[in-house]
Amino acid sequence: ATKAREAFDLRHEPSSITGLFGSTPFSQSCLLATRLVESGVKFVTVQLGGWDTHADNFASLKNKLLPDLDGGLSGLFLALAAKGLLDSTVVYVTGEFGRTPKINPRAGRDHYPRAMFCLLAGGGIRGGQVVGESDAKGEGPKDRPITPDDIAATFYRQLGIDVRKEYQTPSGRPVMIVRGGEVIRDLV
Repeated sequence: ATKAREAFDLRHEPSSITGLFGSTPFSQSCLLATRLVESGVKFVTVQLGGWDTHADNFASLKNKLLPDLDGGLSGLFLALAAKGLLDSTVVYVTGEFGRTPKINPRAGRDHYPRAMFCLLAGGGIRGGQVVGESDAKGEGPKDRPITPDDIAATFYRQLGIDVRKEYQTPSGRPVMIVRGGEVIRDLV
């Protein structure tokens, strides 16, 4: 607990690592995440809100969202690698849904459940590839749907969690972690 508490003091990080990150709250949260992992914390969540681009999508992405995401994630991956932690740390990046392939009258993109992205890296994930593809109009999967349960099954497998095991609530009710998802073999 003391090591985790000390991880919050970012002044103890060498400039060779802090220089990998921007000064935005998201980048600094990614820096903190590397320190927490290094201190032994098993699960860390970093959040970057503001992706609800129903209006002015392109300016929001170009000027704020994508630079912020890129600065934080690139620093996260570089710092984990520099600390020898990337091979043992699974990084999972996703949103809550996709965005419409068609632009609305406010130059925005609305909620869309049929196609979205996810990034899995580190922790034994085979990197440097894109798995899955949307159709020519971005309206749905081209030929190989990958479901949220497939992503979850892959993520949990890399964490060493048996997704086929049936767990029990204290009252004896059966609970499955993932129902019907399959590990994405291209990634592991």
